[in-house]
Amino acid sequence: MLQSKMKIASLGIAAALLLGLYSFSNNDRYFAISKNLDLYAHLYRVMHDSYVDEVQSAELMKQGIDGMLKSLDPYTNYITESQIAAARLRQLGSPGDIGITLEKFKDNFVITEVLEGLPADVAGFEPGDVLLEIDGQEVKDRSLEDVQAYLVGEVGSDILLTVEKAISEESFTKNILREKIPPKSVTYKTMLNDEIGYIKLTSFTADCGKFVKEAFKALKDSSDLKGLVFDLRGNGGGLLREAIRIGNIFVDEGELIVSTEGKTEDWNKEYFGQEDPLDLTTPVIVLTNGRSASASEIVSGVIQDHDRGVIMGTNTFGKGLVQNVRELELDFQPKGTNKPRLKLTVAKYLLPSGRCIQSIDYSGRYTDGVSEVPDSLKKEFKTKAGRTVYDGSGVTPDVKFDTEDLPRYTEFLREEKIIFQYANYYKSKNESIAPAEEFEITAGDFADFVSWLDKEEVQFKSETERLLEALEKSAEIEKYAPVIEQDIEEVKSTMKSRNAEFANLQKAEILPLLKEEIVSRYYYQEGKVEATLRDDKLVANAIDLFGKPDEMKAILSVN
Repeated sequence: MLQSKMKIASLGIAAALLLGLYSFSNNDRYFAISKNLDLYAHLYRVMHDSYVDEVQSAELMKQGIDGMLKSLDPYTNYITESQIAAARLRQLGSPGDIGITLEKFKDNFVITEVLEGLPADVAGFEPGDVLLEIDGQEVKDRSLEDVQAYLVGEVGSDILLTVEKAISEESFTKNILREKIPPKSVTYKTMLNDEIGYIKLTSFTADCGKFVKEAFKALKDSSDLKGLVFDLRGNGGGLLREAIRIGNIFVDEGELIVSTEGKTEDWNKEYFGQEDPLDLTTPVIVLTNGRSASASEIVSGVIQDHDRGVIMGTNTFGKGLVQNVRELELDFQPKGTNKPRLKLTVAKYLLPSGRCIQSIDYSGRYTDGVSEVPDSLKKEFKTKAGRTVYDGSGVTPDVKFDTEDLPRYTEFLREEKIIFQYANYYKSKNESIAPAEEFEITAGDFADFVSWLDKEEVQFKSETERLLEALEKSAEIEKYAPVIEQDIEEVKSTMKSRNAEFANLQKAEILPLLKEEIVSRYYYQEGKVEATLRDDKLVANAIDLFGKPDEMKAILSVN
């Protein structure tokens, strides 16, 4: 009986959709949509009637919708009523947070940073812990952006989190209250020398524009400031309104900061500076890398397009898509209940020059499937002074300086979070370390790290080993494997457990990464910056450029 009712209900919904579409328009486009909806309803009915096992109607529909949206881009998601009830979505006027940074790694949501003194820190959460559930709902199948949004809500509201500890792998659940993030948690400021100031912004949370302005003003008031290094490396973005506010610190009121362009007129908008700028003359160098995304790209792009400062580092991530969350008005939805929502990509960001920074083509226009926009199809645009910039590849630095071009073994240790995991192990064995500015990795520490690599059976697959595997497969196909089998095994035996050799050969590249991760476990974000600033090659390069005003001026001019 229940199955029959479900069948009638789904047919009724499909019929209503079809009638609605037919009444809306009879053109070819809507005819095609109607035809496909009819096909979908027919398949849905057949599965319910004939599939060997009982079909879970809601789950089947959710998976179908998720699969459909996944084909568009990673940022478009369907959010069910139960998910809305279980997790509060980001609200522009509700800047409460718990103080963690997440990263999705091998299908797990790993806490990579905990902000000092905030709810997650007080509750005992640590870097390396894996987030399992929010308010009793599993997060493993959600996007990183959605999970981050669920963590944000009204100040004083509570949230129930279940995590698995990094070292013990035991899980525990804590109910914690959201708090307002203090300025210190998202900005760090200091003087690099008597004349050059430094500000690092870690995320575009509520009020961060005010924090950056206050930090910049404090540096100006306390010194004879001749230049500012504005560090956006690793900043994955956040609120658009804060990107506009920060852009307005450096460019004049009334100047275009960013615009959006969508399929409908509603999303063709322009955003201008609304306030008097704090500073239009102090030379600025913005540091970027491949993890500078979204709002970070808007700010660095604004400064570049208005020729206000020099961008230095590597290309930014290239996220130029705008999402909008809308409630779905459904006739069968009971009044007073949570309405399902659709987070939909509705527009593209355009920088003041008119270029879009989106670097991945999710539409498949250029090749089959997801691809980078090819260089041959990237278009030229002009900055305010007439310098040439390009679309389709994030923000390209005026001065390219890659400090992250690491040897393969070191890159493997970083990308696979081996160094990250060792820092957790180190913290479990050492209650305290020297102050952040004084701490160094000793010979004993490095030897312990190498020993730990073997104990954890860390296996680095070199290019030689990859070629050996390819050779083995080829030999099997061509039926001469017995002839070379012994030779391959001899080469393989020499490649086993080479951690000590690789690590010692690349010790100079590994040490700074070890130091940064270990210090962050004891002195949080501020300590990490303090410990690494003096050895930061990109910062040193920025200081050097400030000492060459003619060269900096030439970079910002047409010729």
